[in-house]
Amino acid sequence: MSSAEACASPSDDTSSSSAEKPANDAAAKKKERTPSELLAAVAVAGIAFWAPTEETGLVLRALGAVSALIVLLFAEVGLEALLKVRSTAKAPKKNAFEVVTKRCDVPTAPPGGIFEAACAMAKHLNNFPVDIKSRVTSTESGFQILSGNERLRVKVLAGNAIGWEHGSPLWFAKRDEWIKAVQAAPRCSQVMSTEWMGVTSLSPSDPPPPPPPLEAGS
Repeated sequence: MSSAEACASPSDDTSSSSAEKPANDAAAKKKERTPSELLAAVAVAGIAFWAPTEETGLVLRALGAVSALIVLLFAEVGLEALLKVRSTAKAPKKNAFEVVTKRCDVPTAPPGGIFEAACAMAKHLNNFPVDIKSRVTSTESGFQILSGNERLRVKVLAGNAIGWEHGSPLWFAKRDEWIKAVQAAPRCSQVMSTEWMGVTSLSPSDPPPPPPPLEAGS
């Protein structure tokens, strides 16, 4: 075998294999048939089998054609419903007991104190649902709330001054105030919903005046 033939043979094999791949793909696509196509083929075969003879009148032929179309229409609708039910059954079902976890950050101290923060808890927690049955527990970074199948992890930010670092005694004290505010939030919402004699719309009272200074010798 000459050198030219030896050099040409690999390229010929490559070209022949590349030409065979599209042919195989096309053959595979031709073999695939959708249920609608199969149903149409069965309908055509049935119509051809029960087709009226030439001696049948024009009216009977028209009635037979309309009946065949109606049967085909109902078969198509039933097939689509069956395929939809099968696809729905194969879809993964959502776990009803799966807990959805959300996260948010809150400032170091409850704004306005425990009561005011409890009244505006929906704003601080991004409208996370809190009710009497909610369970509040402390964490290393703050606290978490479990309401039904929803959980909120709240991070209490550290303060800017010295002594308010994360994990310091002052930070732990403010974290506990946040927990108390969350626990009091359902009661506050109940009181605010009643609006008894306009109590919830009253402006906050002024702080008491400081005590007079003690005089020397008294």
